[in-house]
Amino acid sequence: MSEELMKLGLSLALSIGEAGLSHVSTWPGLLAAVDQHAAEVRDALLGCGEVIGSDAISDYTRGFVQASIERGWWPPVEDAHEMDRGAGHDWETTRLIALTWLSRHSSPGVTAV
Repeated sequence: MSEELMKLGLSLALSIGEAGLSHVSTWPGLLAAVDQHAAEVRDALLGCGEVIGSDAISDYTRGFVQASIERGWWPPVEDAHEMDRGAGHDWETTRLIALTWLSRHSSPGVTAV
């Protein structure tokens, strides 16, 4: 995959995460789904001995988007508009919303004990 295509995919994915995050408080069940995804990401990072902070979350997000695109997923541009109407979205989009939430709310320096 070209670097330019990857940058475009990451940019779209981050936009989708931001748009979805703005709807967490208004969609029944979305907060719970985002919380579950965030817990899974925290567990994965801690399981690898990572410090949970902006660098680890950014690295995870880049790797997640790249792997998703390589297996055929693409950030659904229409999701930004669908979110305004309360329509559902896919697993990857929910994960991106959780990653956006984590990047805003993570406490730096959290490590495995």
